[in-house]
Amino acid sequence: FVIGRPDSLASPWQPQEVAASDPAYLLGRTETDGRAIAQYHVAAGYDMVKVHHNTPLAVWRGLTDEGTRIGIPIVGHAPPSVGAATVLTSARQSSIEHYSPFVYLVQAADAPSRTAEAWYDQIFGPYRHVDHERLALLAELAAASGTWFVPTALVAEWYSGPQPEMVAHLDDPEVLRFTSPAQRGTWRQYAGGFASYLEPWGIDMSLERPFALAFVRAFHAAGARMMIGSDAPATMVPQGLATHA
Repeated sequence: FVIGRPDSLASPWQPQEVAASDPAYLLGRTETDGRAIAQYHVAAGYDMVKVHHNTPLAVWRGLTDEGTRIGIPIVGHAPPSVGAATVLTSARQSSIEHYSPFVYLVQAADAPSRTAEAWYDQIFGPYRHVDHERLALLAELAAASGTWFVPTALVAEWYSGPQPEMVAHLDDPEVLRFTSPAQRGTWRQYAGGFASYLEPWGIDMSLERPFALAFVRAFHAAGARMMIGSDAPATMVPQGLATHA
């Protein structure tokens, strides 16, 4: 993951910092950082670099510029700092993961979520106001872009499911076979408190599943390029098994 770099750390980014930090995260703040991170991955033999939800705009620009120049694919999220529309139309990323960034592009023009002040209305409100004509146009643009899309629609299945069923699923023999006790413990804790956490704001996660399925249907109908992805090991999504769900 390429994420934001605190102001307390110097720039430009230095490869030797990897050994002294969490190897799952690389910190960047400038376009120079982004180019250096891309060069580091090529030198280390990596096949691609993954953009994270929290990748800053300047880092994304440097990373994708250098990735294009030296021929290493840039994949991953459509960071809010960049915007799904920019990621899609720039042809800088080989793939974009998750259906969720695109709901903001297809909400109705008069959707209250466009001007909402509360964070929960900004994030979850668009699912209540999906304009399916906009979704069809987005799918056509996606197909023309040549970008690969990984909807990870299975995540929406778990978000919309009753919590008792989610917890009970953890005792499924196949889940026991492919997951660790620690992983199941984390999932159990999350599933047990998920509904109660969202209840104070009246958030209805069941709206994500219809959108995720509509997203896949529209993109498939338009001929967009799609790949299977389960977002494992996200909440309640066992590695391997989730791909066949």
